[in-house]
Parts: sequence; C-alpha cells; structure tokens
Amino acid sequence: MSSVEQSGNAITLFGPYWHERYGQPHPHVNLQGHPECPERIISNFTSQSCWYSGLCPLGSWSTCLEAIPITDVLAAAEPLLKAYAVKSYVEGALG
Repeated sequence: MSSVEQSGNAITLFGPYWHERYGQPHPHVNLQGHPECPERIISNFTSQSCWYSGLCPLGSWSTCLEAIPITDVLAAAEPLLKAYAVKSYVEGALG
C-alpha cells in the first residue's frame, strides 16, 4: 500500500490486499491494482502466493500495482491537488 496525503485526503494504491477492506472512506481515494485477480484472498492476503514472493504469478508485471494506470492516479490526484493549492493560496493571502 502506498499513500500520499494532501490537505487531509489520501490516495492509496492497493496491490495484493483488497481496497474495500483496508481502504479509507470518501473523500480519500482507493485504487486497486488488478481488481479481478483470481489469486486474491480477501480474508487473508498473506495466503496469496504473491505476498511473500513479491512477484505476481499472473501478469507480465512484477506486482499488481503496475496494473493501476498512471492516468487513474493523476485523475485521482488532480482534485486533491487543486483543493490543496486553493487552500494554500487562501491561507497565504489571509496569513
């Protein structure tokens, strides 16, 4: 899991563990790598073959995080960064 906080909100990228179980509620953004993974064990992600090896047995990538398109990450980041920029500008103007 990888997370970057902006203005109190986070974008979290999920690999082997399931975003619906470990993700944060709205307005945070949770992006799942290879959501249709047949190897994913929702109840215990440490039982998945990729967990200890660090390698995905299915795809042509090393981890399922690579299956998250950069365009999805940028689309999720844009409104958070805009809100952060506006907040910073207002605080600077009033500060």
